Amino acid sequence: MEVWKQMGKYERRLCVLLAVTSFTNPFSVLSLLFFHYTPNYHCDVTNIERSVEIMHSEKFNRSYNLSEKVSLREFLIPEETSLLGKISQSRCFVFNRTRQELREFAESAETMQTNNNTGEKIPCNFVEFHYEKDTTSAAQEFGMVCGNAWKKPMVGVNYMIGKFVGTALSGWISDKFGRKVAFFLFTFVQFAAACVISFSANFEMYLALVFCMGIGSVGNYAAAIMLGSETVGKQHRNFICSGISVGYAFGYMFVPAIAYFLQQWRRYTLATGLVGVIYIPFYWFIDESPRWLNAVGKTKKAEKILEKISKYNGRKIEMQKAEEPETKSTLKMWLEFLKSPSLMFRLLLTCSSWVICNMTYYAILFDTNSLTGSRFLNCFYAGVVELLAYIVSFATVERGGRKNTYIGFMVAAGLAIIVTPFIKLWSEVAVTILTMLSKLCVTVGYYVVYISTPELFPTALRHTTMSVASACGRFGGMLAPLIIFSGKNGDSYIPYLASGILTIIVSLLYILLPNTHNAPLPDSVPEAVQMENRKFCCFGKKLEIESKLAEEEIPMTKV
Repeated sequence: MEVWKQMGKYERRLCVLLAVTSFTNPFSVLSLLFFHYTPNYHCDVTNIERSVEIMHSEKFNRSYNLSEKVSLREFLIPEETSLLGKISQSRCFVFNRTRQELREFAESAETMQTNNNTGEKIPCNFVEFHYEKDTTSAAQEFGMVCGNAWKKPMVGVNYMIGKFVGTALSGWISDKFGRKVAFFLFTFVQFAAACVISFSANFEMYLALVFCMGIGSVGNYAAAIMLGSETVGKQHRNFICSGISVGYAFGYMFVPAIAYFLQQWRRYTLATGLVGVIYIPFYWFIDESPRWLNAVGKTKKAEKILEKISKYNGRKIEMQKAEEPETKSTLKMWLEFLKSPSLMFRLLLTCSSWVICNMTYYAILFDTNSLTGSRFLNCFYAGVVELLAYIVSFATVERGGRKNTYIGFMVAAGLAIIVTPFIKLWSEVAVTILTMLSKLCVTVGYYVVYISTPELFPTALRHTTMSVASACGRFGGMLAPLIIFSGKNGDSYIPYLASGILTIIVSLLYILLPNTHNAPLPDSVPEAVQMENRKFCCFGKKLEIESKLAEEEIPMTKV
């Protein structure tokens, strides 16, 4: 509340608007969770069972009782043992029983109780799903199980490739044409793709539209972070990014309610796509970033927006021009950037952090349906954890800074990931609790890289460098569905151990990045290089910055 009171009326207005726009982002991010919901299923042997029962009835003039039906099912479907020793009936294979074997089973006075689980195994032709009433999913409709199980991770990877393309394009569009243009362009792509995907006629069309939805689902969120970070003062950047994240968390919690009442996946995606029309008026409510306008030499437009801000806040606001704003093109700044080893190393570490955050975050997100209990409640609990994580993020970042918060929580997440398969041997409920704790830690880490990445690079390249880091992070997101697929629903130790150890190693390397807590944003490449002097600070102490750059900080703090 103290931070809210310190902010001007315009900053508060912007914070609320950006928080509202982030509310609908989870609609597309979580869509695959419901599109690909796969309940219990097994080979459809109903016709064979019926045939055997008829033969048995003709022989003995009676029907099978319950235990005999179980024995018949065991005679038709083999058992499988998972890597953790769990025994269950096969979902995708049946015994290749001849008609003579079926007749012998049917005409036996007592059903065969021995040697039932032997014989040649073949893939089944049809699969029976045990859905709730009026529930459909793309996984069922496009056959993403058994021999076609590769389709599900392929869609997830395809979605992440869309995010990769979206982040790369959004950075270039944002730095070239402005934060506002990028924000509304990608918002349109996101909701348009969601509407059209509901009319998918086949798997190929579905795959292409999921790719388009991935493109739009990330560009607007990143642009919102840019707008917020560049429009408020340095002491309020953490707050406005928290506001955007809290809006996302509330949307996360709201998605299960939509999915519960719209359990047919086509209705869900059409409804969530049409929601985008509410953002049309926002085009006139949200202004371009005055810092970006000033950095690219459009000072008149920047001054016009500053006048508007002054009227809202009731105080005169000024902003000094960035050094050589119109003389250096984006290409020249990139060439200058590439000549700096420290900035290249900084970008490499940032990209690595994004990879780890994406990999762990989306692995947990996509695997939520496999947790014990109601899938809708589990998704809601994950949203609550998301909200709690952003509240914790704001508090810990304010107290301990970006780096310490990231390292502490991501190392904890890595340890939790490592022990998860061993906890599964003990209790499924404990796995759900541990998964939620892991999600909290990863979300805190994700929050930190989102707010700290723009603070590490110069204004004219800020969104582009963030897009590069975010795009690299999508490679981690591409690994997430593959990790789940290779782990066979969490029954393999290796994916957990590998991802957990990698998370811990990369998280510890984050200490090599400069501190940006309450530091002024760099406008030029030399200013970004000077940040190397702010690499280390102690936990619990506020970072003290003595720099002339503080006088050039964003307008809201200069009266």
